[in-house]
Amino acid sequence: MSVLRSLEEKIAGLVEGAFGRVFRSQVRPVELARKLAREMDEHKTVSVSRTYVPNEYAIWLSPEDRQRYEGVEQEVIDELSAYLLEHARRERLALVSRPVIEFRTDDRLHLGEFGIQARLVRPEGESAKQADHGHTMVYSTSDRTQESLSEARADRAGRAILRAEGRRLVIAPGGAVVGR
Repeated sequence: MSVLRSLEEKIAGLVEGAFGRVFRSQVRPVELARKLAREMDEHKTVSVSRTYVPNEYAIWLSPEDRQRYEGVEQEVIDELSAYLLEHARRERLALVSRPVIEFRTDDRLHLGEFGIQARLVRPEGESAKQADHGHTMVYSTSDRTQESLSEARADRAGRAILRAEGRRLVIAPGGAVVGR
């Protein structure tokens, strides 16, 4: 994490914390969405070709806030999940499954306070792939790759290509008969 981002987060935490204590209000879905996206960004796992992000989120709410979402909890969860999908697509992040969000209650939290726990988990029903220990993988070196490329070029050099009426026909080295 860069120094500026760290500083920005500390200032945001101080300001949000101070205003949150003075002007207590219920947790709004837009706040949850913003913090979920931040959690997604902060818990990236960089792989060889992709950047994976958590796909399971537990949102801890105060009893008062949890009660507020009682009738529309599933709708809010669906909306937050769709928001995370869009955020991941926009930032080119990889999800192993659709984000799963669950609301939980923490009696220690006061009105307007919440916490988020993010985890990267394997989707249910998928088992770990067994490694094939009976076979040895052979990786090409750059010399072998260059050799194969030059062989492929030589193979293509003996071929002719006929293009007519938007169609493409590869003629073998032995020739081809056109017509009768």
